[in-house]
Amino acid sequence: MQEKLQKLLVNSDSDVVEMLASILAESDLSDKYDLIEANIADLTILKSNCLSNYSNKYKKIYLDEDMFDKIVLAHEFGHFMYEFFPYNDFEDLINHNISEAQKKFTEQYINGDLIDFYERRAKQKMEQYIILEINNFKKLLNDAVVNEDYNVIFELLKKTIRNDYQVNIDDSEELEQKLLMILNNNSLEVVVKYILDNYGIILANKKAMIRLNNEEPKGISMLIDLLSAIHEGKYYEFSFCHKPDYYKKSNDRSFEEEFANYVALRLTNCKKALQDIGNILGYDYLLMMDKFYNIVLENMAQKKNQELK
Repeated sequence: MQEKLQKLLVNSDSDVVEMLASILAESDLSDKYDLIEANIADLTILKSNCLSNYSNKYKKIYLDEDMFDKIVLAHEFGHFMYEFFPYNDFEDLINHNISEAQKKFTEQYINGDLIDFYERRAKQKMEQYIILEINNFKKLLNDAVVNEDYNVIFELLKKTIRNDYQVNIDDSEELEQKLLMILNNNSLEVVVKYILDNYGIILANKKAMIRLNNEEPKGISMLIDLLSAIHEGKYYEFSFCHKPDYYKKSNDRSFEEEFANYVALRLTNCKKALQDIGNILGYDYLLMMDKFYNIVLENMAQKKNQELK
């Protein structure tokens, strides 16, 4: 599958394509390559200095180079798959099931301990890993200063500028202008503090989330982000959850985010997290997501058949 995808996605970054091939090969889509091939020919998958996202306008998945992880890529692939879902045909059913899921969530929140377990674990582990990663970053910076390794400082400063100013990874002219401005007007001490405050802390949060997801039960951030999405971002304040404003962009934004999280958990075989979503929100919700996942695959198959005619 990897070789075929590499030939198909020639304008994509090869290591990201390799990761996607690995995800698909290890998932329930492993025997559906023909569907994938017929529907992603126009897709481009790239590493990015910005947060991971999927652009349906340009048919591009951007994978944050600091979050180079399968579950993150699977989440963005879930956004791509959502394009094949006819939301308007099922809006009433979705609203009904989400309303019931919200009631189940409230019941579980009051009477159960499963939500509390995931909240406490995520909070505890994120705090632990953020401190660890910040200390690692401080050591990296300090060693570079002590050893006068300005190449390391220079590279970290470039990443900081890209994050702070959202400079495109390929826009070398703008990047160089920002670099010169900062280096010419600040002492080394100020530059190092700028790097720590505007990149080191953000990077620590990203790496902490990856660590969290790779612990058992796997996929905790996706589970919590899904629970957050059904309340349109009003329950949780974790760095990996969207804020309420994100959900005001379209009527189906919250459900699209739920679906992307569901796909991420499913494609990366986070069985315990999926099971617990059923325990928290009710198994009717989980059955609905499974049904819609299969509808997406059916619609992908129809597109393939139309192209063959």
